[in-house]
Amino acid sequence: MRTSCENVCLIGADIGTTTAKAGAFTHDGRLIKASEVGYDNRRDPGSWWQALAKAIAEVVPQDDLLGDIAGISVGSQGPSLIALGRNQEVLCPALMWNDLRAKAEAENLSAELGRFVSPAWFLPKAIWLKDHHPQMYSKTRWFLQAMDYAALKLTGNATAGIASPAIAAWSDKEVSASGLDSSKFPTILKMGEPTGEVTPKASRITGLPPGTPVFSGAPDFVESILGTATVEKGLVCDKAGTSEGVEMCWDKPIPGFFCAPHPVSPSLWHVGVSIASTGLCLDWLASILEISVQEAVNLAEESPPGSKGLIFLPHLTEERSSLFAGVRGGFLNLSFDHSRPDLSRSVMEGCAMAIHRALLAMREEGAKVLEIRTTGGQSRSGLWNQTKADVTGLEIMRTEVVHGEVTGAAAIAAFGSGLYPNLKAASIGMARFSKRYIPYHPEAYSSIRALTDEIYNL
Repeated sequence: MRTSCENVCLIGADIGTTTAKAGAFTHDGRLIKASEVGYDNRRDPGSWWQALAKAIAEVVPQDDLLGDIAGISVGSQGPSLIALGRNQEVLCPALMWNDLRAKAEAENLSAELGRFVSPAWFLPKAIWLKDHHPQMYSKTRWFLQAMDYAALKLTGNATAGIASPAIAAWSDKEVSASGLDSSKFPTILKMGEPTGEVTPKASRITGLPPGTPVFSGAPDFVESILGTATVEKGLVCDKAGTSEGVEMCWDKPIPGFFCAPHPVSPSLWHVGVSIASTGLCLDWLASILEISVQEAVNLAEESPPGSKGLIFLPHLTEERSSLFAGVRGGFLNLSFDHSRPDLSRSVMEGCAMAIHRALLAMREEGAKVLEIRTTGGQSRSGLWNQTKADVTGLEIMRTEVVHGEVTGAAAIAAFGSGLYPNLKAASIGMARFSKRYIPYHPEAYSSIRALTDEIYNL
């Protein structure tokens, strides 16, 4: 373990669905500089790497007074599968986390394992590739996650990052049951374990000094848990970006949710659910109104709480969670009385209602929520944060850094480099918050909450 934290910098980075993000931090979570770069092609790992390299280069400190870079960790969205050839060439567009084409393969694997496997998961997608594109499968040297691809580009080493054995992309047992070639799946490393060092080639692209330690990363929802210090019973992390991840720290599993031992608080459980398209819904609305997303946010300010009775369901793509099974998106109660501001605000409120639905299901099983800690692109909007507080009736804490997953990645690097004795300490030591939102007019949403609950329960 390092004996001093002074003059040490940590780099955290994340490959998101629409952008790559990077941040340089001090050991106690103070942001030195952040960068966010979009993709030319959201399914092209090459575009991901180019954007990530640029984002990293923009945050690497140039002032020697800031001291050494103790390490970097990269996490990512997922489950998104990359098929890579023997010369590290990308063989096809990535099979993204919201791609559910492998339903038959998932059903067969579920029967083989004796438990449910989602078609969104890695192995059904790899089986689908084998079944439908056997020549491409035969050319595949590695199946990688997005963050594994970044680690490979940084170090030259193929590995598979996991948060914990319970939150893993795959296991030996699952690969064996799938009938896939196990040699196509690289060595598994837990988050914080060393992947390798930055190569001279990667150094020239990213600006990271050659030999900089690279530590295995984690899925974005785990990064967000770390970046918000959601490590105590009753805390909820709202990973609010293109999609939504509602992650609760509780003392036992809750039926109907993804449940696993908490990745850094082993006496507790991580209980989570994803909502496939929330922030993306506002992007969609802005696009059809032919305005920017920020203009849509500004419009929403002009509509009263409740959007004049307009209800929006933010399920514009098929959901992975059984909690929202069969529910599709749309506006309800739409009339000639509604205008663009009402549409914009209704989208925000609909996303908050979906979070309310998830927390209500947790509460029905005895869970007690202390507060919500929100991070991600949506958290830039004070109105959206306040709406979530009013709809859920809970206090909302916004992270100081917009993208908490980048802070979480930096915390992983801080632990890996020895600045903290464990990941829980790194999480608590580096998470910072900028503002608290208290429920101001929850009564404005009582009737809409009741109607929305009825819709979800149909």
